[in-house]
Amino acid sequence: MRELPPDERPSPAARNARGLPLPVGQGGVRACRRIQRAAARLSLALLGTMNSVAADPALPLTFSAALELAERNAPQLTAEAAKIDATRSAAIPAGELPDPRLFFGIEGFPVSGPNAGTFDQDDFTMETIGVMQEVPNAGKRKARRQVAVAAIDVATADQVVER
Repeated sequence: MRELPPDERPSPAARNARGLPLPVGQGGVRACRRIQRAAARLSLALLGTMNSVAADPALPLTFSAALELAERNAPQLTAEAAKIDATRSAAIPAGELPDPRLFFGIEGFPVSGPNAGTFDQDDFTMETIGVMQEVPNAGKRKARRQVAVAAIDVATADQVVER
């Protein structure tokens, strides 16, 4: 490192916590400002974390408080809770009847000849419209409900294991 002339040397006040001179010269001032901003962000983040852990940030972090903090902020536990909600939502329609279906159709529609494109000129043209409802037997619906309840139990057990 080159020796700085006396007029470029940092003042005694421009020293870090260890008493070493702060970097000056090309980018030195900008680097110091970046370090100061990063330290301020880090201290604010730590302060926010400590305030959320305990009411008194001067108290040490206990093991139970650390576990509570980890449990509150763990993304895997949040995902497991969402999985339980999803399986509970899927269990609601498990034993219900399927949705009814609306259908319509045209049979024997003439596409060639003298009656092409007309519905009422040909006696064999049929229009159908209707509603269809599948009704599975009671045993099948009961089995679907049991599978849904078992899926909720599996998701709950996964969450317990994850904790």
